Amino acid sequence: MALQPDGRIVAAGLGSPGGRSAFALARYDGGALPPPSLTVAKEHTGSFVRGETGTYTITAGNRGPGPTDGSTVTVHDTLPPGLTATAIGGSGWQCALATLTCVRDDVLGPGDSYPPITLTVHVPCDAPASGVNTATVTGGGDSTTHTAADPTAIVAGRHCGKPPTPGKPHEQVHHHEHHHLHFHVHYHLHHHGDGRAPEGSR
Repeated sequence: MALQPDGRIVAAGLGSPGGRSAFALARYDGGALPPPSLTVAKEHTGSFVRGETGTYTITAGNRGPGPTDGSTVTVHDTLPPGLTATAIGGSGWQCALATLTCVRDDVLGPGDSYPPITLTVHVPCDAPASGVNTATVTGGGDSTTHTAADPTAIVAGRHCGKPPTPGKPHEQVHHHEHHHLHFHVHYHLHHHGDGRAPEGSR
């Protein structure tokens, strides 16, 4: 017994009725097949680091009692605020980086999964400390939109410089003005009004 790509069931058998060998092949064409039920899983490893790249893995599967019907299966991703996608793709998928969408229409049997989709992102130096990446899957004969969320922690990285300390520029100007004032007072205390240097300084 086998399940064909169009979802029909084929059964074959060999027997010896009355001492004669016989082969039989049957294909079930009638009745509605049970529907598929798509799944989507999303994951990454560790924390993302500011100033570096991060990678998400998205996997679409079928946990339903029946196969997908050959219509388009669509996976769409939504990045956390601040992250920028640099690449997306997977074996057998047709993906668009601009929309973070991947599609395919080959039949997926019950209990099977499509090859994973890899999404690479750039993590800027001003990225927030955390975010949630969301992926959805639709189509294939399943009328429900399925969603997976992947919380992502983002930590400081060595490629991002330390931001200036607030108040530092003001403190530097103040220090310069103080030094200038000290020199001006020192000069007038150690020089006579007629411009002659004090005794012992010549």
